[in-house]
Amino acid sequence: MAKRAPAKHNLPKQAANMVIMAEHQAFARGFDILFAGGLALADKVSRYFNGAGSEGAEYFSPALARFYERERKKLGIKVMQMAAWLWLERALRDGEMSAEQAAAEKRKLVFVAQFSPIHENTASQPADSADYDTYFAQLPPAYRLLAQEVEYFVSRLPYMDKETAPAVARQQLRVPNPVTLQWQKLHRSFGRKK
Repeated sequence: MAKRAPAKHNLPKQAANMVIMAEHQAFARGFDILFAGGLALADKVSRYFNGAGSEGAEYFSPALARFYERERKKLGIKVMQMAAWLWLERALRDGEMSAEQAAAEKRKLVFVAQFSPIHENTASQPADSADYDTYFAQLPPAYRLLAQEVEYFVSRLPYMDKETAPAVARQQLRVPNPVTLQWQKLHRSFGRKK
């Protein structure tokens, strides 16, 4: 008895979507972790600002107090923008927003740079990065740690966009409706010829 060659399986074209779906689920789990971590970080910053972050500042020199207030504003804005990015990404992934809408909204989020003034007189700011580092080192350790955590988290967001954009784009490709395909075949075969 002759050995038969293994049968080649001709998978339907829709089988390609299984890979995309698995990829989507993998990204979704990763995003769920990122989303939960980002919102937990935002909550942590909020609790700090409402508690320990408002205590002890009265003992700062006037220059350090202005610096601390400005840095707190920048951190607060950055955390709000981070949360907005996370919610936009979630809306995109859940199909509540198109990729174009999400991209347009994300372009509005200009994350506050570390050395940028926020509606302040530039004369009251540190002159250079050495002065900035000196002032920053005098801030409460808990604040410095939070600021570094937020900075690290925000720095990951553009990479997350680049990593997930192809998967999201593929996810949004419309798979033709099988009924519509059959109607089109019937129309081509039996439709009126003009």
